Amino acid sequence: MVSREVVLTEVSEERDRQEIGEFGPAIKRGYSLHKWNSVVGEERGEAEKEINHVDEVPTEREKLVHLRRLRTELVQTAASAVAFIESLDANELEPNRVKEIEAFGSPIRRCDRCKQAVPCHACAI
Repeated sequence: MVSREVVLTEVSEERDRQEIGEFGPAIKRGYSLHKWNSVVGEERGEAEKEINHVDEVPTEREKLVHLRRLRTELVQTAASAVAFIESLDANELEPNRVKEIEAFGSPIRRCDRCKQAVPCHACAI
């Protein structure tokens, strides 16, 4: 079984490849939130295509080929989502940090259990 650490390392390596690719660093691309959503959605769509192929192929060998491609697409999807988060942090949230502090009196508090911004809907606190 592949560990989470191995998978996250693969996602990180894919992010490194994306940074030196044709579009350059994620935080300097100037994409809107909608554009980033489209980028991640396009990658997810590629994964969905591979899922459909898995269901359609007649042999186990072809199925395995598409499962490997699916895994690659999922790593690329995860890396694209990380790029979206990096861009969001650098270009949307960090520039508004002073406004957050002024509005809330201090930086946003985090849930002790899941580290989501409070109020945390997942932990219902």
